[in-house]
Amino acid sequence: MLAHSSYPGISRISSNSAARVNRPPYAGTAATTHDTYRQYPTLHTEIMNIDVQPPNQVQAGSTLYPPLVVTSDSSADYDFLQVMALDAHGRVLDGVLHGTLSTARQALDDNAGGGASSYSSLEYAVFPDLAFRYSGSYYLRVSAVRIDYSQPEPEAVVVTSLCTREVLAWEVPVAVEVPSSQEKSLLRRLRRHGGFGVPRPPTR
Repeated sequence: MLAHSSYPGISRISSNSAARVNRPPYAGTAATTHDTYRQYPTLHTEIMNIDVQPPNQVQAGSTLYPPLVVTSDSSADYDFLQVMALDAHGRVLDGVLHGTLSTARQALDDNAGGGASSYSSLEYAVFPDLAFRYSGSYYLRVSAVRIDYSQPEPEAVVVTSLCTREVLAWEVPVAVEVPSSQEKSLLRRLRRHGGFGVPRPPTR
């Protein structure tokens, strides 16, 4: 299946690659690159991990908090991350999700260890302003994408994908979800760094 890419200069995302694109997950399962299945959602692959999950529920039109945060090793061979909304059957939903839909990863240069800035092989990507336009039940699929310049027209090839837990978008206001202590700590570090655009918790 082909999907349009929002990344500049790339006309489409292709599944024709040595590392096959992951099939969309269906209810209760998540596909792997070898057509076998494990418990849904998929929070970790060999090259990336979901460190901060989106909230369980949100009001339609409101920004997801906590924001989706993905980490990967700096040596992972891909160029950017793209996020899409899926329904409960794994179908991609166009026009439902808005905000920052593609982003590059970057290093976190902070003093979390209390001394000089410590080196880490991890890089981070934050989707700070995602929102669902309509009420419904959704999942977010995050894909690591590599640009293939060997074709006459460059293509964005999906290397691997992850899926979040289910997010329920309601027409009415809902309580703001409180992140776990580990998620709070990471969000504070990313916010202090200043280059990730991590929002502060909503006041409501």
